[in-house]
Amino acid sequence: ESANENENENAAATAQDSNSKPYPKQNSATFTLANSFIAKEGWMGNQVFLLKGKIMLGSDAPLFFFTNFLILFGLGVYYTIILPHLYRLERDDNEANTERPLQWTTHSATTISASVFGILTIVLLWICALTDPGILPPISCPVKAPIPSRHKPYSGINSNGGTSSGSRSSISKSSSPEAEVEYETEIVQIGGPLGFRYCSTCNIFRPPRAKHCNSCNVCVSKFDHHCPWVGNCIGNRNHRYFFGFLICVTLLTVIVTFTCIRIFMQTFHDLDKGEQAEDLEKERHSHSSHTSYIVYECIKAEPTAVILSFFTLLCAWSLASLTCFHGLIITIGQTTNERVRGVYDVLQNPGDKGIARNWFGALCSEIPESRIPKDFSQVVECRKGREERDGRGRDIEGSGETVYNSVLAGEAVADAVAAKNGIVYSF
Repeated sequence: ESANENENENAAATAQDSNSKPYPKQNSATFTLANSFIAKEGWMGNQVFLLKGKIMLGSDAPLFFFTNFLILFGLGVYYTIILPHLYRLERDDNEANTERPLQWTTHSATTISASVFGILTIVLLWICALTDPGILPPISCPVKAPIPSRHKPYSGINSNGGTSSGSRSSISKSSSPEAEVEYETEIVQIGGPLGFRYCSTCNIFRPPRAKHCNSCNVCVSKFDHHCPWVGNCIGNRNHRYFFGFLICVTLLTVIVTFTCIRIFMQTFHDLDKGEQAEDLEKERHSHSSHTSYIVYECIKAEPTAVILSFFTLLCAWSLASLTCFHGLIITIGQTTNERVRGVYDVLQNPGDKGIARNWFGALCSEIPESRIPKDFSQVVECRKGREERDGRGRDIEGSGETVYNSVLAGEAVADAVAAKNGIVYSF
């Protein structure tokens, strides 16, 4: 009995202590409520940040650096091995007063062009990788984003000829309070190829032609495709740089390929007609074809030129095809994503404004302003956001507990979406 009494007394004391102490927060042993954080820590995408958030690359940043290595390594071989060797062969030809095919490959204009294309290739590659492709900022908030709408001057007549039932609002467009214009709110089309679509990952209604990139885990405006070699998405804001990169790298690989082919052809000619003719005659009996044997000897004599020519030839073929394809989709006013999916096989393409206007819009039009922060290293203060934006962090009658006001949070999300002013964080 005494033991039971002691147990009851201990239980009562424990209950009294628990009632006197504030109720512990959920997962208090694992998580700590932070008062501030760096902006890149609250980013929902898979982008790679450098210099503590000052530079943002795409999700395939390692492949982007590998692309840089391939280009720079190829240029290094071209300038340190291929060109010097070709100039030596050309000097011997000049002494012998003979002319060979593809002599334009050592012309000063060709060499300068290769240098210019090489520099432009690297520069455009970095610009394309560092440029925001048109990311639509995700909303990290449990409140669903509001259905988008647009405002147009109120006419009182809808598209069917009847009276419009949309909501009206007076918006002053000048400093004079009398100069007010009535607008009606029109709900945009939701769903379908030409309508807004809700992205549950980003918690936004993305506009037509936008798409969620699974690699970068963000929605991109006028999404074209995700390029692993650039390491970034190709979209509305960096497609022109990507197209310029394709043109420059294609021309660069073509020049390098023909330069290597010229070395191979000159070596073939020298082995066939040069000083080694007698040695070749002794070996011909072991080969069914004289030409195949000379080709074999050329490969042994010039392995670097042969390997580089095969590599650049494959690159030139694929890059030229890709460049022509992007020229096609610019001409018809589509994106790679739309072309592959056949979106406009049946529907009329609203983005096709004619060949001239399509090319002008793709290459010369004004680039839309980025909607993401320029510097992800900035510090985001949480306490003020909890108190002023969504009500979280306010005490209930001094109890020390915190609440989440979904109404205020919803208003904050709606205001941010309407203002298009960046990222909404959930504190």
